[in-house]
Amino acid sequence: MGQMADQLRLHTKLQNFFAVGGITGEPMAGIANRVMQMLFTRRMPWKFNVAEYAPVPWGSGNFMVTQAGWQDVKFAGASCFVLQPTSASTTTSGLGVGGVGVDLAPTTVNNFTYSPVNGGTAGVSIIPSTGLMSVQTIDPHPFQTANLTGPPIYLTGLSNPAFNSTYTYNNLLGTASWTGGYQLLGIQSPYNFTVQGIQGAQYASITYIAASGGITTVACANTFSAGDILTFSSIAHNSGLNGQVITVLTATTSIITFATPSGVTITNEGDLGYVYAAPSGAPGIFNFSWLQSASIFDLNSQSFPPPIDSINAVQSRAKEYSTTGDKIEIAPVCDYNNGVIKFRLSEPLGNYPWGFSMSIQKRAPKIFQPGDIFPWPDELSYVIFEMCLWQGMRMAYGIGEGETQAQMQNAMASVMAALESQDREESGFSFAPDFSLMR
Repeated sequence: MGQMADQLRLHTKLQNFFAVGGITGEPMAGIANRVMQMLFTRRMPWKFNVAEYAPVPWGSGNFMVTQAGWQDVKFAGASCFVLQPTSASTTTSGLGVGGVGVDLAPTTVNNFTYSPVNGGTAGVSIIPSTGLMSVQTIDPHPFQTANLTGPPIYLTGLSNPAFNSTYTYNNLLGTASWTGGYQLLGIQSPYNFTVQGIQGAQYASITYIAASGGITTVACANTFSAGDILTFSSIAHNSGLNGQVITVLTATTSIITFATPSGVTITNEGDLGYVYAAPSGAPGIFNFSWLQSASIFDLNSQSFPPPIDSINAVQSRAKEYSTTGDKIEIAPVCDYNNGVIKFRLSEPLGNYPWGFSMSIQKRAPKIFQPGDIFPWPDELSYVIFEMCLWQGMRMAYGIGEGETQAQMQNAMASVMAALESQDREESGFSFAPDFSLMR
């Protein structure tokens, strides 16, 4: 932003763009934020600005799941679900199928900490001595007493990968399945239930701790993976590790390694205690601008890739009483600004559970300091220059000045050219509008 302000000075008779009138960062911070808001406005589909919420192989497992009768679904980036059993339906067995969004992990965004919307400290947590896992949902979950002896519950999209179930596939044979599910142990409320964690995967007993060169090694029988986020409790000798949150660097079946936490002194010796997955939950969707596209896919399919079909991503939908058989549509109807978004399907769906994947355009971030960076690719930097120059001239000369009006046309032309370059495909079709979206 500071470099852009220097450019504006050259084109506006060396006028200052920082601390004008004694206001820190202004008017340049205001110019920068207005430019970002205009460039990331609705229906400008920038490919570099897409966030994917989709299953493997299209995404990382952050997808939404349906349950019978629900048309509105709250989603924060993570879900839990049960697959349709092959021998019984919900109407004959009382076995709840489908899924629901998992509540938030404690998350700090722009210096504000967001907590689970239904209370508590985390959407998912575990007791290391017993392996009991507590799961809290955003909407009421579909699970019933019959699920206690039914198929496992799967978790996907959580911010701590140690809790996530795994979608295992063989692309040569074209087969796939879900693994790493959890057995349901108890239902505490429509929003809370308990499952049994897997020893070694979510919690493990420690036998030895050592450190060298800033790397700590912990001996424990485990199936942890690099990137898992863990913490410690009941450590006897190296008690400084208790409560520390670390990220696994490497893992084998007998040890894990991680960077030694700052201020913690490690003594190489046999030790006791637990290492376990740190409290987690859905990562939250804090940057939603508009829904670009969506698809529906078959959660129960054991083929790879799973059957998938595009659906219509629309701006709004009315409430419905029953299914219509028409092509499914999905619309975002409420952004609660706490990481949770409510999506509405065009109709309530039946007992069979479906997964929904979505591509969203992210909203404009806030820019505050001279050193803040425009989140924009270098090859399209001319757009930032032309847009900032237009807004800078508005501040320097006024909106009615002829030079300001001419620069506005240059800015609009640069935006249209950039959009055309984004949309140009082999077919030669372009989705850039014939007129400015910002007039």
